Amino acid sequence: MRNWRSIHRTLLAVLFLVQFTSSASDTMAAKSPPSTDVLLHNYQQVAALELDFLLPWVFADDERRDEFSSMPPGDTLRIEPVARGIALGDSASTHPLIWVWMDGHDLVAAFDENGDATREDARPDSIEDCYVVDLDADGTVDRVVDWDDVDRDGRVDRQVLYKFAGKNARGSAPMTCAVVDQRDLSPRFWHLERWDYSQPTCQFLSDFNGNHFFTWGRYQIKQGRWESYSENPYGFYDLDRDGISEESLQISGSGERISTIRWSFDTDGDAGSRSDYDYDLSVTAVQTRRVPGEFIDTLMIRGGPLTLTSWSKARDWIVGERWESAVLVVDEVDRNTNPADPEARERWEGIIPEPPPKFPRLGDPNCGRLNKRYEYYWHAKQNLRLYLSSVDGRLHLFGATIGELIVDRDLDGEADAVLRTEDRDQDGYFDHWLWDNDNDGTFDSTAVYLDHPTMTVPMDIRAIRAAEREIARSYKGASQADRFAEDVARWSDAAAFVPRSPSLSDWSNGQKEESYRRSFIREFPKIATPMSMEEYVSVGRFDSLYMSPGICPDSLALTNEDGSLAWRFSRAMMSLNEMYQATGESKYLQANLKCARWVLAARDDARGVSLSNGCVAPVWGSSRYIANSRSAHIVHTGYIAIPILDLLRLARDISPPLIDSTETGAIASSIGESLDYHRKWWRFAADDREGYYLEDDLRDPNPQPANALSVIGAALWLSWDVSGNEEHRDKALALARFIRNRLEVRLDGGYSWPHILRKKTPKELSYISGMPADDTSHGGITLALPLLMARTGIVFDTSDIRRFGWTAIRGFARSDDGILYANVPGSPEGNPGFIGTAAIWLGLCPETPELYGRIARFYLERIPIPDPLDLALLIRYADCNAQVEE
Repeated sequence: MRNWRSIHRTLLAVLFLVQFTSSASDTMAAKSPPSTDVLLHNYQQVAALELDFLLPWVFADDERRDEFSSMPPGDTLRIEPVARGIALGDSASTHPLIWVWMDGHDLVAAFDENGDATREDARPDSIEDCYVVDLDADGTVDRVVDWDDVDRDGRVDRQVLYKFAGKNARGSAPMTCAVVDQRDLSPRFWHLERWDYSQPTCQFLSDFNGNHFFTWGRYQIKQGRWESYSENPYGFYDLDRDGISEESLQISGSGERISTIRWSFDTDGDAGSRSDYDYDLSVTAVQTRRVPGEFIDTLMIRGGPLTLTSWSKARDWIVGERWESAVLVVDEVDRNTNPADPEARERWEGIIPEPPPKFPRLGDPNCGRLNKRYEYYWHAKQNLRLYLSSVDGRLHLFGATIGELIVDRDLDGEADAVLRTEDRDQDGYFDHWLWDNDNDGTFDSTAVYLDHPTMTVPMDIRAIRAAEREIARSYKGASQADRFAEDVARWSDAAAFVPRSPSLSDWSNGQKEESYRRSFIREFPKIATPMSMEEYVSVGRFDSLYMSPGICPDSLALTNEDGSLAWRFSRAMMSLNEMYQATGESKYLQANLKCARWVLAARDDARGVSLSNGCVAPVWGSSRYIANSRSAHIVHTGYIAIPILDLLRLARDISPPLIDSTETGAIASSIGESLDYHRKWWRFAADDREGYYLEDDLRDPNPQPANALSVIGAALWLSWDVSGNEEHRDKALALARFIRNRLEVRLDGGYSWPHILRKKTPKELSYISGMPADDTSHGGITLALPLLMARTGIVFDTSDIRRFGWTAIRGFARSDDGILYANVPGSPEGNPGFIGTAAIWLGLCPETPELYGRIARFYLERIPIPDPLDLALLIRYADCNAQVEE
């Protein structure tokens, strides 16, 4: 990239050359060509985009422009630039073929940047091509339209519109750009008129659906970079990839400093049925702040870098921050239009609120006040979240102190009644509903509901849609507008607010809860004199319990006949890996290496023991689980393989080597043989992007249980990590996608899943499986693959781990008194014995630190001697508890 002084010298040379090589014709003279000062300013901007090689050949030569202007409509002239004695920064041989034509009164020059165009082509193909436009052919460049193939896959990913500014009253105005960045295979770009986007005329001819964002930039020529501004970015999200966006997110500010965000949701999923857009709810948050570096992306465009808030990470950042002020707007009648629009078109931007008192202007055109429910808080500084109230069956903004719904009963544009909501006890939930039946400024009735049941709903489209379905179900499937009409009629007839509760799941009521707690206490009675946290969770205690005589003594006869090698001994091996990661002491890996050697010596082929099918296989068979049969189970192979492969992964970073390369290769190869034994049970699905293993009985067409798929997937991923086996990598990725795409999002934002996942991919963002959720024990095992892959951000990432954390603290660990529940969603049903080893969920604590205390209390108060893996996990993640205390 050339510096500003170089650009300035180059443009002076261009102006000098043009002045002495062109003679203004009578035609050009009559057009009052721009002054030299204006041309210099314009050409500096052109050169900043490294497009100055076009100037002497197309735009800066009066005679050439006259020639081009006289071309018949539809004709195109091709130019091959050659050197003219001007130092343009690059050799002339690097300049591409130029196509020139007139588009009405405008002079257009285009060139191909990816080498796929030839002289025989009428014009470039708008893939990795650039179009430079001189409006009215007066010698100044006014517009540039760039079509970029960012990932080089032959499709256009980015549309960049550059707009050149002239002189203004304050001197030089900055050059600006608009960047439209698409993330779909079938991209949508802006409709342009005269090579520019104009909101009034272009917005409804453009497509703002799908996965994409746009932003604006203004150029700082001396710094050679762009600064994003206004919308940085304006993002759209289509999670189910049906071509219709479920969310829009506007982030407003300059550069890395933002002032407001507005996040809109299509809560009922009806966009596309009668309108391209149909947003129902938005939350706007106000606070000037700097976006942390890890949430910033840099786009490389002409002229230099442009930084902005990351489209893919913005939502995670927003939900993790505390916002000073916020306003919720809900479109109660499913009619999000500009009140001044005679065509009543649904807005593509989302729902733009009219600013409540003290709030700044939040965008235009706002949606108005009639039949729009507003709720807001001011100077409270809290995380954004919603809740579903059992009083009015509506989603509300947590922390809102005031709410107002101005009702237009007959849709004549006049206010008829007002519903006001207040949080007078300041607990974050509305407790007063005031109704003014005739809009005379006096409330006719006040209804008070303290401590009513609510359900927290995170700022997540799947959780919000789950809440919407719950509400619709309670109204027998009525639409949003019909529900509103029903409620208003009830309130009007009574001249008072009258509640109508939806059928919320109530986990805290009555006999089920009390019955479960009694069962739990019988299963896990309290310890009379519990240890302190420091005594219970200590390295010394682990060593005294499990390192002497040792988890794997010198003489040990191992088999898996009763499944204990898979379910007990392998967990003990995992504990040694966890202790190494907690302390960095290699003695734990040395002990585990001894265990690994014993386990490999206990394999069926090493012992000469056959399965019921007569095969002597490289596995650890068991005669426990299938009557009259000795079988090899996929989940056993995976669970035994994981601690051995993880040992190899951890040991490779130790110097001097703990395991020599020959033994490392031999162990990895042996475990690979064990994993490959199960090949015949493998099935690819969804164009080979997903995959699963069948049940051990091949006559059963169902996939293995979710926990088994996760365990074998984790083993395959680790095998690839230590051996480079690409078959294992591909299967692990396919298993991860299979699991990820079948997780159900609960009403509270957590994940839920049945014990056995469906083979068919759900089409909706969230689906009701019709099957009971998994128990806490098997559910924890299902975390194996997501936790492992989230380290790299492939398939699963930190947002998934955070959602699994919500799964725990809003589900089986929802109580802070040490009571844990037997199933993942935390309903008071099931056998407490299925809690299993709850500590396996502690791997979620780095993203959900508060989970540690809830699980640790269970162990401190009710488990006198934890098994080695539970204790090791409590030790490894103890810092998370300290983080919460701080």
